[in-house]
Amino acid sequence: MAPAALARVADYEMSPGLGVVYLGVRRDLAASGLRNANYVVFSDYDLESAYAAARAGRFVERPPCYLSLTSLKDPDNPRLAPPGVANVQLMTVVPAAPAAWGADADDVASGRYRRSEGYQAAKHAFAERMLDQAETVLPGLRGQIVHREVATPLTHTRFTGSSDGTSYGIALTPAQSLWRRPTAGTDIGGLYLCGASTITGHGIAGTMISGVLAAARVAGWRLVPEVLGARA
Repeated sequence: MAPAALARVADYEMSPGLGVVYLGVRRDLAASGLRNANYVVFSDYDLESAYAAARAGRFVERPPCYLSLTSLKDPDNPRLAPPGVANVQLMTVVPAAPAAWGADADDVASGRYRRSEGYQAAKHAFAERMLDQAETVLPGLRGQIVHREVATPLTHTRFTGSSDGTSYGIALTPAQSLWRRPTAGTDIGGLYLCGASTITGHGIAGTMISGVLAAARVAGWRLVPEVLGARA
């Protein structure tokens, strides 16, 4: 790979890590008056403080909480949760450093962190803060939980190999937008890129379109209008 390309990759700023609380809740979300929508709980207007705390390796007591009511988005999917149970997910930005989660580099490399008391305590404390926020939208949520799992940046790195546990790849900042992000083609013959770090940006739509662009580099650009519905 060309030195310029290597330098460009080394200089990228990554998106912050995410912490996620996965819940199975014995509750009829629709009957509670909730809509097929995402809800976000903000304790104040200073959103940057949560990002600054994450970069500094600190948690905030009242984190912004993104609620995904998955069972309302796909109500006919029996794989989301057992009958009578709703699938709910709570997300926010969190520190990526192992030390913030009661672990060190050796613990992470060996996998020992997963069962350490420090890690379990940090996960529990994080989940409790998120539940405090979520109960402003779902009162009584704690008493309805039948299943709970917590994913940290260490979890994301373990399963996906993501840098510092990010779920969104290269940060979508003004200096890293549009043509400043990687495209589907590379300097290496036969290597094509798709995903949240590419030019189409992160999120479900951006990542899906990146796959279409990568396939089009291989199969021909006529694939793009075909996939997007311009040609039957």
